[in-house]
Amino acid sequence: MITIQEGGKVDKDLFCTDIISVSLNEGENLHSFWIQILANCSGIGGGAKRELFTWMVENSVENIVIGTQRQMALAANVSLRTVNETFRTLMSVGLLKKINAGAYSFEYNVTKYKKSKNKEFNLLIKCN
Repeated sequence: MITIQEGGKVDKDLFCTDIISVSLNEGENLHSFWIQILANCSGIGGGAKRELFTWMVENSVENIVIGTQRQMALAANVSLRTVNETFRTLMSVGLLKKINAGAYSFEYNVTKYKKSKNKEFNLLIKCN
C-alpha cells in the first residue's frame, strides 16, 4: 500500500533517516522524478507501463482520469493488456480507484508535482 501524506512534522527523536541528494539533469524536472518514484514504489517498473502511468498523470484533472481502458490504450499508444495489468497493479497497491465505467481516481495527490519546474525540493519517502 502506498501512502502519500502532505504536511505534518517529523519528530527527530522518533524518526531517523539518511539524506540522499539527487541532482536533476538538464531537461528533467520534479514531475518526471515524482513519476519515476511512484512507478518504482508501486511495482510498475519501466517500459510501456510507465509510459501509460505518465500519460495518466499528465492527462488527469484533479487526480481523475477519464476514459475507458481501451480509449487510454489508444491514446497512450500501448496495448489493452498493458492497460489492464497496470490498472490491476495500481489498484492492488491502493494508488488507483475505479469511480465508474470510464472514470478512475488516484487515491492521493499523485499529480501534485505536475508541470513543476522546481529544481530544489525536499521529499521524504518512508519505506516499510
